[in-house]
Amino acid sequence: MRIRVLFLQFCLFIAFLIDMALSIFAFWPLTGRLITIYRNAQTAILAGTGLYFAAVAFAIACWTGWQLLRTIQQNKAFSQHAVDLLRWLKWSVSAFACGLMVILPQMYVVTQSEDAPGLILITCTIIMVPVVVAVFLAILQRLWQSALDYKTDSDLTV
Repeated sequence: MRIRVLFLQFCLFIAFLIDMALSIFAFWPLTGRLITIYRNAQTAILAGTGLYFAAVAFAIACWTGWQLLRTIQQNKAFSQHAVDLLRWLKWSVSAFACGLMVILPQMYVVTQSEDAPGLILITCTIIMVPVVVAVFLAILQRLWQSALDYKTDSDLTV
């Protein structure tokens, strides 16, 4: 169990580093290039803002996932703290999805300019992944809360 948790923490750390590297080195020049290539500053700035918002939400999700793994490693998985961490994780993944949705106007401009209608469908599919994860986390949070309530009730009965 410990090796699995360590592996997942390592994966979260690598994902966090990639997120920070993209935020520092890629998103700022990308916004400028979108302005020069497609000549639509409003949607390019909106897309850049959405990318930064999604990057911050992803970093918060990585940190919350790290804390949740630490809680599981300490054998405190069925505690109110774990349920609260799941709630934070759900909201940060939802914010990540909202940040990605802000990119849609720029993708529409790119689709119209490049005559690539499949690009908007690919973007919508990519955006739907964190939405599905957020719904799964909401279900998991409710299930975890029910298990915690059952455990508390069982501890009080015995």
